[in-house]
Amino acid sequence: SPLYSGRINVALLGEEPGFWGSSTYYGGKDIVAVGGGYQYQKHGSGVIDPASLNGDTNLNIVMGDLLAEKNLPGVGTFSLEGTYYHFDKGEPAKQAFYVLASFLSADYLGVGKLQPLVRWQQTSPQSGGAKMTMLDACVTYLIHPYDLKLVAGYQRTDVGNSAVGNAIQIGF
Repeated sequence: SPLYSGRINVALLGEEPGFWGSSTYYGGKDIVAVGGGYQYQKHGSGVIDPASLNGDTNLNIVMGDLLAEKNLPGVGTFSLEGTYYHFDKGEPAKQAFYVLASFLSADYLGVGKLQPLVRWQQTSPQSGGAKMTMLDACVTYLIHPYDLKLVAGYQRTDVGNSAVGNAIQIGF
């Protein structure tokens, strides 16, 4: 069955060009944008036991998001981003969300700028069980917006049932 997907995005402050917005403008503009979306697919649920849904195996996902970014000249750029997802009963998760906060320095340190960020993600299962959480803390050295950055970070994942993971991430 085809997957139907729709999205509405409204920029309350500033503007976002084109259909796809960015998750950051790296201090290039002030923006406050909210969006919402919906996806539907008949018999699109990935549930292992369709009988447990009494014949309702349709995929239904509702989502909403926010992006706010403020550039303070001489200080830097503050960003706040969040997304919420609500899944129908045929999916393993009932709801999920994340919140991200970051700060981009105004001044260059060598050829780039520093951008520390923190992100919290959480997923709740459909029926019982433990919530799954993930915490990311990173420092980015931004050399060229959108094209070149170095990242060092720490990630702590808790998938419940005493299953906890820790990771160090380094990338470019």
